[in-house]
Amino acid sequence: MSKGVYPRKKRPINPPCACGKPFLARGMCRACYSKWWKTVISPEKLEERRSGDAARTREWWKALSPEEKRAVGRRNILRRYGLTPDDFMRMMQEQGGKCAICGVPPAAGECLEIDHDHGCCDGRLARSRASCGKCVRGLIHHRCNTLLVAIENEEFLRQAIAYLKSWEHNLKRRFGS
Repeated sequence: MSKGVYPRKKRPINPPCACGKPFLARGMCRACYSKWWKTVISPEKLEERRSGDAARTREWWKALSPEEKRAVGRRNILRRYGLTPDDFMRMMQEQGGKCAICGVPPAAGECLEIDHDHGCCDGRLARSRASCGKCVRGLIHHRCNTLLVAIENEEFLRQAIAYLKSWEHNLKRRFGS
């Protein structure tokens, strides 16, 4: 070993909280940490802290123009799916500005939605409503996305087909055609 180089210490693995959930801070899970924090800080101080943050956020939001509010919303959606604005524009160019399912461009004032595989990271990131970014499939219309959700659920699809067949059967029985 050369002078001044030391072997790296192994970092200890954090044990789970006493309730068995993964640990967040101070050896406690999110729920236990939240309960502990409420005992440490006085209710008045906690309320003062919360109301101050909310008031500042409300004032900031009111000061934004409608276009700035839309930009904040778009940025939050991209962040949720692990995309950058450049990623979004690249996907839009690859698809020719059209829906990846039906191939129709969005109507004026309509945006294409980000489609992702719910089975990929839904369990790990459901609490934060975030995506790992690797499961993003494309950009699609809202109506195509709604249809896709129904198609991905095989049981729902079977029920929908059975419903349509029963309606058709009842229609023929009622009107004799």
